[in-house]
Order: sequence, then structure tokens, then C-alpha cells
Amino acid sequence: MKILCASNWNNTWIPYWTKYLESRGHKVKWLIGRKEDFEIDYDWCDVILCMWAIGWANILSKFNKPLFIIHRSYEVFNDVRGSVQDINWNNVKRLFMLNESHYELFKKQVSYIQPTFIKNGIDLDEWTLFKREHNHNIAWIANIDHKKGEMLAAHAIAELQKIDPLVQLYHIGKIQSNRIELYLNNIAPYMKSTWYSEGYHNSHKFVLDFLKNKKYIFSSSLVEGHPMNILEAMATGCKPLIHRYPGVEYQFPEKYIWTTFDDLKRIYQEPYKPEEYRQFIVNNYDYRKVYEPVARAIEEYKK
Repeated sequence: MKILCASNWNNTWIPYWTKYLESRGHKVKWLIGRKEDFEIDYDWCDVILCMWAIGWANILSKFNKPLFIIHRSYEVFNDVRGSVQDINWNNVKRLFMLNESHYELFKKQVSYIQPTFIKNGIDLDEWTLFKREHNHNIAWIANIDHKKGEMLAAHAIAELQKIDPLVQLYHIGKIQSNRIELYLNNIAPYMKSTWYSEGYHNSHKFVLDFLKNKKYIFSSSLVEGHPMNILEAMATGCKPLIHRYPGVEYQFPEKYIWTTFDDLKRIYQEPYKPEEYRQFIVNNYDYRKVYEPVARAIEEYKK
């Protein structure tokens, strides 16, 4: 089968999808980025798979090709690239959604589509377990905007430093607002804390190198789809410190989730078990397992 895949961004998981679909005997082509950069040969493909329910999904749903869509997170909150209401849902054969908690918001905009819930996955051959020296380093991997909870992050780290003064927060990712950057740089000295932002490169090697001396992976997000950074870090043996964003209980065990600062400090102080964190990912989020429902739906449609 010839599958035309489309993503609004050059996401690092794109090679996973290519490798997986090709392993099932399909031919794959990609549209990545803006429509203006492509001359699209719609006649080439049998089906279309859109990795986001905005952008390319809005455009490609207007053509008479069977369309499969994955809804990740941004889409249901509306976006400059269009909303889910702009999609021609008559051409959509199946919608997949990463976070169960987003369905009620989605249903207010498109009430007649029932999604199939799936999860993100990673390549466990790439994200291997590291042997780490004892340290107090916390990784924060995020393109920081308002939904990443920057104020909560600053106060959470200050709380951890009350029980462990050696705690340090290390960040990689884009800071998408100079207001946020100004706030974090301004507040840190008053809280007697330091945060280190080390930039970002869109590559797994950069993230792997960054994680080698980090013992914890931190999230203060208000909303997420299914965060790849936590899956990747846990696979390398990082202890997760995950704030209770909507739907997190469908994705991670309660023992890794904090609601209050007391919860956060308790999880931080519990024994460090890198093999346990990795095994959870092995059991649940190998990409070859989690992509299978999407591939099967496409294949069954063409039978």
C-alpha cells in the first residue's frame, strides 16, 4: 500500500513511523512543514495519514482520499493553523487520539466522531538504560510556553531545594516567550536557585547526551498529549516527577505523579529504581506495539 504521511513539524518520531510502516510492506512518502513548500502528487497514494489534526489535516481532508488522523494535543485548543472544525470529517475514516481527557473538549467542536485512543511510542534500541553516577540533577525537556507551567516549575524546584540544597534544574528546549525567559531569570536569585538552559537541537543524540548525567525527568505542564520526553528519559533510567496534567492517570502510574509540593518531595525522596522506570516503558510504549492499531486500521480499510 502507498501511504502519504503528513506532519506540520519535523518531529523526531517521524523515522519511527517510516520504519514501522515499511516493515509491514508499505511504501511511504512524507509532507513535512508548510504546504507552500510542496507540489503534492495526490494520485500516488492509496491513503493519507496525518500526524496532527490541524494544518495538513485541514488541507488534505478536502481531497477524495481516505484519511486517517492522529489528534495529539494542540488541536482541540484551537491553533493558528486551523481548528478541528475546519476538517472535512466525511473523508476521515478513523480518528486516533493520544489523551482521553481531551475527548470532551473535542466533542464540543465535532460531536459525531468517536476516536480510538492510542499512545506515543519510542525505539527502545535507541533509548538505552544509562549507568549514572549519583547526582541531584533534574532534566526539564520542553519548548517553554505558558502551558509548560513555568511559574509552577520555579516554585517546585525551590521546594525541592528545601529538602536537598544540591538540586539543580537543567533545561533543553526553546523558550518561546521572552516574557517567560525574563521571569525565570529574575525569580531564580530570589528563590536562591539556579536553572540552566542549554539550548536545543532537533536530534535524539542531543537529548541522549543531555540525559546521561540527569537522574530525574521533570514536568510541570498544565496540559499534554502524551509527552515523548518523559517516555525517552524513563527508558534511560530517569525517575519521573510528573505534575498532574489532565489525562496523566491514563499514561503513567500514580506513584510518579505529583499534585502538591508535598507529593513532589515524597516522590523525589523515594528510592531511585532506574530498571523499574525503563521496564514500564518496555511493557507499554515500544513504538512497534503502540503504532499497530493505526497500521491495522489502514490495512483493514483497504481489504
